[in-house]
Amino acid sequence: MSGSLSTFWVYLQEILENAIPPESPVRNELNELIQSFAKNPIAEQHEQARRLFEIMAEVPLGHELAFQSGAQIPLTAYAPLAIPMKFAPTLADSLHFLARYVKLQAPLITCDFTQDEHFGYMTLDFRLPMSETTEIYVTAAAFSALSAELSLVTGSTHNFHGIRLRNGTNTYLTMYKKFFGVTPDINLSANTAVIPRKVLEAANPFADRASFKRYGEEYEQQLKDSRISGQLSEKISGILTSQISQPPNMQDLAVQLNISNRQLRFALTKEGTSYRELLMRCRVEYCRTQLRNPRMNISQLAQKLGYNDITAFNHGFKRWTGKSPTEFQRELLSK
Repeated sequence: MSGSLSTFWVYLQEILENAIPPESPVRNELNELIQSFAKNPIAEQHEQARRLFEIMAEVPLGHELAFQSGAQIPLTAYAPLAIPMKFAPTLADSLHFLARYVKLQAPLITCDFTQDEHFGYMTLDFRLPMSETTEIYVTAAAFSALSAELSLVTGSTHNFHGIRLRNGTNTYLTMYKKFFGVTPDINLSANTAVIPRKVLEAANPFADRASFKRYGEEYEQQLKDSRISGQLSEKISGILTSQISQPPNMQDLAVQLNISNRQLRFALTKEGTSYRELLMRCRVEYCRTQLRNPRMNISQLAQKLGYNDITAFNHGFKRWTGKSPTEFQRELLSK
């Protein structure tokens, strides 16, 4: 996506203009972030989206803003991917479609959808680590959007059997109960909406099987193309990890792979990633491995990653993970 804002960001900008006073110090930064989404491909939007939601999670009444944005922005505004979901024969078909292809068009968010005999499970995750506050906010907004979509077919606002969250606050838990009729369970391993099978199997009055099949074939080809380039990103991750203390820049990496800088950038964009994102992930995984050792101190880790300035390392680490190195290690060792 480039050139103009997608409908989602247009809607979100309208909501923010009503919710955040013009004199607020974050108003200009939010507007600049939203405008930046028109200029960059998906692969370069993850960090921008994370920063935008970090700000929104911290504004006064941010919990209300989360549920409001989820309920008021139509699912079809999120990405062109959401339009063929409207043609699915059932809600289960629609959610399987979303989970399979979401990474092709949506920044930051990933999801997985599974079913058993009685329920469907929509599990939400993220392409970058986020602070606890931001994750709570984005999860509430996403499940609010999901509830709104289910309601269009069922005619009811209470379509969840349960909500399972990694983290939550009393304010957010009250809002879940108010809007969806369920109080979430917290301190679990994932963010999951549990949906009864009878809801998922409800016939979609907007169904168009032929169009849904055609869109599926088109997206399947895009997914196949992204997997081909995915083999390249796996190779790149191996190179970056092996040279983590002094990783090659984009140009040197292209030389090592015997391709042009432009070819490298294009291949990564097709997969929905970028050099910066791969490098960040490699650094986070390296830190995760090292910090599982209680004898590893932060200064040693900074040196291993090529940082001579511990302050710069601490700032970089918090940008990658949303936590300080000490907080990150404490959480790892407590599990």
